[in-house]
Amino acid sequence: MPKLKHEFTGMKILIVDDTPANVDILKKTLTHYGFNILMAPSGEIALKTIPKTQPDLILLDIMMPGINGFETCQRLKADQSTRDIPIIFITAKIETKDIVEGFSVGGADYITKPFCMEELLARIETQLQLHKITKDLKNAILSMHEAKEDSIAKSEFLSRMSHELKTPLNSVLGFAQLLEMSQPPGLTEEQKKHMNLIIDAGKHLLKMIEEVLDVTDLDTGNLKILSGKVSLKPALEEALDAVAPEAKKRQITLINNATTNETLIVKGEKRRIKQILIALLLNAIKYNKEAGNVTVDMSQQDGLVLTSIKDTGEGIPQELTERIFEPFFRQEHHKTIVGGVGMGLTTVKKLTEIMNGKIKVESKLDEGSCFTLELPAFKNTQESLPA
Repeated sequence: MPKLKHEFTGMKILIVDDTPANVDILKKTLTHYGFNILMAPSGEIALKTIPKTQPDLILLDIMMPGINGFETCQRLKADQSTRDIPIIFITAKIETKDIVEGFSVGGADYITKPFCMEELLARIETQLQLHKITKDLKNAILSMHEAKEDSIAKSEFLSRMSHELKTPLNSVLGFAQLLEMSQPPGLTEEQKKHMNLIIDAGKHLLKMIEEVLDVTDLDTGNLKILSGKVSLKPALEEALDAVAPEAKKRQITLINNATTNETLIVKGEKRRIKQILIALLLNAIKYNKEAGNVTVDMSQQDGLVLTSIKDTGEGIPQELTERIFEPFFRQEHHKTIVGGVGMGLTTVKKLTEIMNGKIKVESKLDEGSCFTLELPAFKNTQESLPA
């Protein structure tokens, strides 16, 4: 029998299920492993009790009378006080559309009935570990912004934070990748799929950590830009290639109207410009409507090269268009459930400004948003670009 990691002993797990037999099995097993078990027989009762009890994880049945699991999850993710609690769906349904719907409303994972308790425990531990890393990351960065330390102390803090956050995350990734490579006998296709989900989630968190460290390096002056001549078309094409899998997954069409602008050359660093473009494209993809479009245009005027990235999402209220660039800002009650800690646009703004550029946004509710990146054009465009 697997053993529960000591750090998770006593954590609260809420079981939301209207079938007493399922609840009894889960309660008996998880209590044996040291969890503190809470129960709710319906989505309605769960929604009333969760803000008060604040469980560390929720096991949520999909098929229930009244409010089903999907709607319950969606409401929890729309509430600031409960949106970060990881949710594992319990389901007898394994159709792809149900799995996709579960993830689209904010579910972290799912497990099918009848239960394999070893698998369930592994999933619970993984989600608790990922949740802990994310929480530690937010607390660490918030503490850094509140601290009035000199640059040396900040550098020491960042080094310590990087080690403390990356070490447990690399352990999660390493264990999952080891399982992937070894392919233990008896591992089902469903379990292999779940293993890949763990790896993807770990890589996503690692990317988030690196994104936050970029911002803190910019704040402390440790991140330097190697300014030079950059042809914008190749940088954009590479950025579009990088986000294409995410666009395909969300059924978003990428429209590049900048295919003929080969002579648009800016002053900056290609790697950072590409990072900005990827962040803006991912933002347009993730906050888009289902089967929407993302359109890219480029032009040059008054010594500036303008790159506009327009989506067909639900838009941003006028009073929030400046706040979206603040660290950790997330638009409340957004119809689209989007992961991350809210640092992507902060990084975009800081990188753009350090290259003497500007980032602007125009948005109309129910029509979408358009982000425009303004970078200074390289004055002598007759010189050949470096190889």
